[in-house]
Amino acid sequence: MLRALAWTAGAVILVLGIGGIAASLRARRRRTAGGEAPGRPPPGPPPARAGDAERDAETLARAGRFEAAVHVLLLGVLDTLRDRIPSAVPEAGTSREIARTAPLPPAARTALGDLVLAVERSRFGRRPVDEGGYRACRDLCRRFRAELGGGG
Repeated sequence: MLRALAWTAGAVILVLGIGGIAASLRARRRRTAGGEAPGRPPPGPPPARAGDAERDAETLARAGRFEAAVHVLLLGVLDTLRDRIPSAVPEAGTSREIARTAPLPPAARTALGDLVLAVERSRFGRRPVDEGGYRACRDLCRRFRAELGGGG
């Protein structure tokens, strides 16, 4: 009796799981077909978003959270790139892949690549970022935006 109940419960859970996955895929297809990228809000105005990221990074840096600050700078740069060249930032691309493949002027590619490397060293290599490292990353962020014509 218990075995039959367990099999029935397992079958119900399996059916519900498959139904949930199917519904999620259908919703994702509808959003994508409508021109909206799944899971991403429509892009806002680039200068405001760039300023927000840099402002947030400054707040983190003042609190001594330099690793988080450089990560926020990178996310802001990727937002700027997504706003300027949406196809350059694929939904599942890594920062390193984006830096390598995005259609960028050479100086912007170098700045983005150096910023990605700094974040990778910090997040994955567990190397601390000090104030000087943060300032260098902030300068890379500004150089990237200047090269794209977005100011800094």
